[in-house]
Order: sequence, then structure tokens, then C-alpha cells
Amino acid sequence: PTGVLSKLMRYEKLRWFGNGTVQVALLLLFLFSFLGNTLAGLWCTFSHLFHRQEGGALLKSNKVLNFKQATCALNLFILAAMQCVVLLVFDQIHPSCPTVLLFLPLLGTASMLVTFALLVVLASARRDQSRTMAQNIRGSLEVLSLILFVPYMFYWNLIGLRF
Repeated sequence: PTGVLSKLMRYEKLRWFGNGTVQVALLLLFLFSFLGNTLAGLWCTFSHLFHRQEGGALLKSNKVLNFKQATCALNLFILAAMQCVVLLVFDQIHPSCPTVLLFLPLLGTASMLVTFALLVVLASARRDQSRTMAQNIRGSLEVLSLILFVPYMFYWNLIGLRF
């Protein structure tokens, strides 16, 4: 087929990124960060549902935290869906993939837009000066995982735009 070599050249430039060790390390970083934020968001949601508290509007930091947890939940869902696709098409002789998973690149585009918006919000948010060293490290790892998630999605071609 024509044009195959031009498509392969894109992956040839990023050969180090497709290394199994790098991919597993990225996947573990994403799972650790996104799963932790998703579980924390679910915990907070359920605790607010069962312990209704009287109060005014949410603080700005709570809105940023809720936005971050929702974005991490979306990114975790995309990672899980991608793993399902990989497992379903693993048999190259008889690949099978549900039709709904063909919309994964469209969802990936939405995720990238939300991730960019979250990175902008996190960059403009005020830092709490009373944070401990462990909280600073965890926050830095979360931001790093959000930044690295963008090229990861481009590498696996899970963005709705085709390059």
C-alpha cells in the first residue's frame, strides 16, 4: 500500500517512546496518579452525599480539586478502554472490537482539551504555603503525569485528529 512508509516514519522518530519499559513505566505512572485522584474524588463525593454539610459556595481550591479529579477519572476511563481494545484485537487473525470502542479517538480529543484546560487552571491556581514536602511531591507527580499523558495519547493515535 502507498503511504505506509510515511506513516512508519512517525513511529521511527519516537522509537525510544515505544520501548516496552517506557510504556510500562508511563502506564504505571498514569494508573497511580489517575486511580488515586479518581478514588479520592469518589470518596469525597460519597462522604458529601452521606454527610450533608451546611455551607455556602465551594472554595476555589475545591473547584480546582473537583476538576482535577474529574479529569483524572476521564483519563483513567480512556486508559481502561484502550487496554480493552488492545486485548480484543490481540488475536490478529480474528480481531474483534465493539463498535462503541471505535469512538475512543473522539473521547481522546475531549480528554486532551480537558487536560490542557486543567494544566492551565493548575498553573494559574494559587499555591498553598502550608503544604508538606510529601504533598508537593505528589502534586508534582500528578502534574507530570498530566503533561506526559498528552504525548502518550498522540503516540497511540488516540486523538480524533489524524496526523
